Amino acid sequence: MRLGETVKRQATRAGLCAALAALLLWPAFAIAQGWLRWPFAAALAVAAVSGGAILIITLSDMLTIRRSRHARPARVFDLVLGAALALPCAAGLADLLLI
Repeated sequence: MRLGETVKRQATRAGLCAALAALLLWPAFAIAQGWLRWPFAAALAVAAVSGGAILIITLSDMLTIRRSRHARPARVFDLVLGAALALPCAAGLADLLLI
């Protein structure tokens, strides 16, 4: 197993846990914005960075290692998962920090 795959697996776990934490904090943050601002921002930041790491690792894997066409659906899934983590979380974090 390559190092990139191990890092991508860890980034996926961290990103999904952080995204779940952000989803759980979101309703409480809507009510009490003061003291939940930084934990919510931290969860969004970890999820966004993890999604970006998944995107970068997958793109570098696609560009450097030749795979069979049977591996393409897994690579597309990784790209969609990375984008689904990175883009909304980064947008939410930018909106949160610019308030």
